[in-house]
Amino acid sequence: MNTASAHTDGSRDYVQEPKSSEPRARDQGSAEPRWITRTMLDAMHADLVRTYGGLPGVNADGLISLALARPRDRWATKEQRPDLADLASTYGYALSKNAGYRDCNLHVAFMAMYVFLGLNGRRLVLEPDDPIREMVSGVASNGPGKLASWIRDHTVER
Repeated sequence: MNTASAHTDGSRDYVQEPKSSEPRARDQGSAEPRWITRTMLDAMHADLVRTYGGLPGVNADGLISLALARPRDRWATKEQRPDLADLASTYGYALSKNAGYRDCNLHVAFMAMYVFLGLNGRRLVLEPDDPIREMVSGVASNGPGKLASWIRDHTVER
């Protein structure tokens, strides 16, 4: 199933994202998760900049679109479906590594993971001394595997 299509518009490449975060039924019987849309992500970023400060705006639209497509691609191309922790960590990895916004990229990466899990019936349970910042900042260099394990250890059903 093709969830994101690449198109060329003149000299500019972009990824066309689905119009909704609503899941669709899969051929093999497993339901597709609800995804983060660009509108949702931009709203999260704007709120984070208002709350914590930083530069508003985008470095590269294409990098944000590619980061949003990465979990969908992972879902569509794996024989064994990744779990929600894998998909959430893929959001975190892609958004922090691509750094598509001018500022607050680690914050938006964490919020995307948090919101994605919430959209799909999971909730992060965190203690005040949990090393969230270290986990999210380390994901860009270490990959999403360790973060997925951390998410599994810190989530419960909503």
